[in-house]
Amino acid sequence: MSSLGGIVAGIFTTIITLPTDNVRIRIQSMQNIKKVELHSYYYDRPRDTIIDTYKRSGIKGFYVATGVSMARECIAGIVYFGSFEYLKDRKKINQIKIENKDKIETINHLPIYYTFLYGSMAGALNWTITLPIDHVKTKLISDHILSTQKFKSTYDCIRKTYMEFGLRGFYSGYSVILSRAIIVNGAVITVFEKCKKHHFDH
Repeated sequence: MSSLGGIVAGIFTTIITLPTDNVRIRIQSMQNIKKVELHSYYYDRPRDTIIDTYKRSGIKGFYVATGVSMARECIAGIVYFGSFEYLKDRKKINQIKIENKDKIETINHLPIYYTFLYGSMAGALNWTITLPIDHVKTKLISDHILSTQKFKSTYDCIRKTYMEFGLRGFYSGYSVILSRAIIVNGAVITVFEKCKKHHFDH
């Protein structure tokens, strides 16, 4: 059930957040290409980037890499929520054996440190699996800054990245992202579980 919820969340997340992702990635990528193509694209503010993107491609310009982004968000939802619930249930089952209880529902919410730990582990697993997809999404979006695109399709982007950098090309920045995931994903799930507990207790 958690995995299904992750898929639904991934679909809505893509629809709602992909336009802002497109703007963010274009602004960040500008730092790398200003000297390469100075007159082709010289907007590094959100307002200018939004206007330029719309002038170039209309609304569809904000939904570049929709398929890749949706795949990433759906897989992330399945892995993140699914693995967290699995770890949480395994812990409860172990508690049942220790406390001689007969139902998993009889175990109250886990201590906050276990919730944070399992959320961090789920987040780390999530990014380990989905980072290559996220890299492809980022490259496809940044590619639209230039007047001539380097990649003809998603497959072409994957192929060229692998040919140039090998597997490590899909995992650049992994240590930084993993550090962020451990903190952020642990905190997010902990707050969610605390709010859920507070709601049901009242």
